[in-house]
Amino acid sequence: MKEALTLLRGVREVAVLAKPDTPAATSQRAFDAAARRAGSMSGIDLGRLPAARQIAAELGLPWRDVVALAHEPSARQAHALGLRCREWMPKGWLTAERVRFALRLVAGRRGAVTLTMGAYDAERDALLAQDCRDWLHGRRLRLPDAEAIRLAAGGWDVALALAGLEAGARPSREIRQLILSRLDVMDRFYDYYGEQPAKHALEAFARGNHIPMSAENKRPWSETIKAWRRRRRERGLPEPTPTGSGGRAAARKRGRGAKAPDYSANVGAARTGEQPHRGKWSDADACAAWVARYLASLPKRARSTQDGYRRWASEHPGAPGPSRFAQHGGWEAIRREAVARNAQSLTSRA
Repeated sequence: MKEALTLLRGVREVAVLAKPDTPAATSQRAFDAAARRAGSMSGIDLGRLPAARQIAAELGLPWRDVVALAHEPSARQAHALGLRCREWMPKGWLTAERVRFALRLVAGRRGAVTLTMGAYDAERDALLAQDCRDWLHGRRLRLPDAEAIRLAAGGWDVALALAGLEAGARPSREIRQLILSRLDVMDRFYDYYGEQPAKHALEAFARGNHIPMSAENKRPWSETIKAWRRRRRERGLPEPTPTGSGGRAAARKRGRGAKAPDYSANVGAARTGEQPHRGKWSDADACAAWVARYLASLPKRARSTQDGYRRWASEHPGAPGPSRFAQHGGWEAIRREAVARNAQSLTSRA
């Protein structure tokens, strides 16, 4: 499943290069030609992608369906591939049949047509506790937890589709966002400041302009810089200068006592549809307050994680999901703010 999603991501990138105006209409011939011209972008070596015909054969879909699916949100891609193919389920105890049984059992007990990971784990704990009381000797009920199911299936929505359940419910007002790569955000930074950004400057720029930016799976910054500079050369763009050594921003800083630019300033770099929904979770303090409650609920020495918070939030009505934190710098930024909030609360009590 992971390899199939990576292929679709590559198809999307190459199709945009082949036909920028109508990428979903890219032919196999145009795709193959663009892939040969392409270098390394967004962490994928596009030049090493299989030919269009091979990709379609590997996914078991007509080429037009492959290109269309490549431009769908990742959750829909996983759902469609999960319905098409079941080979993702590993051999061993956690088979497709056992995942289907576990999800249907829990959904049936709750009288639900869908399940969140937190709701599944809560009902699973109750089932196992009851089974432990009923079966003091002999056979015991064995149910995987939600995280094991998610990892085995390649996605929670994929597992729900396998069990014949509906995809996880989402707020009707939620806006699906395009998560930009670091390279794309660096282009916008350069367009305004005229210089190569440092990592902290780019992160401040993305936060200040409310641009959802990918963490690139924690890709080393040095590799990001090399990929960005290489992409600029391939596009015939001028060689960028590092932050502080030239460009328009450096020109503004000339003169004794001049201050460096405030890279966190909102300069209108976000485009239509990219800025997050400006609802109540646009307030970072409100998000941090919920995470602080989650941290306070953890047993002593227990580790706080984004997945752990997601499960906790699903059992606490009104709590924001971790996806809401992207506009504030992501999970780690909000978690640090929550830790500081709890520490300040303890100090004030003392």
